[in-house]
Amino acid sequence: MAYHRAILKGEDVSEWHFNDEITEPHDGFNKWIGENQERIDKAAEKGTLPYWIKDNPKYVGGAAKEPQRTEKEAGEKDIYSTISAKLTPTGTKDVSMIT
Repeated sequence: MAYHRAILKGEDVSEWHFNDEITEPHDGFNKWIGENQERIDKAAEKGTLPYWIKDNPKYVGGAAKEPQRTEKEAGEKDIYSTISAKLTPTGTKDVSMIT
């Protein structure tokens, strides 16, 4: 219970450790990645990789190769990043300012 309260208060919880914390994927996960490498590659080519693969390159071990972005897609990303950076307050822990 204290963990979620600390997060909501904006406290740093990066040094918190938990019993039974999982720090590395189990062997079954690594086996699944190996057996499904072809499917992962096809999804990467189509740009339909699941977020859990995109967001965890450390654990997937490069199984997912990022597709090449077109100039239009790269430009759109830059525009969205610029707009987001200008609209999002930095250095604040008070999320009420965002809404």
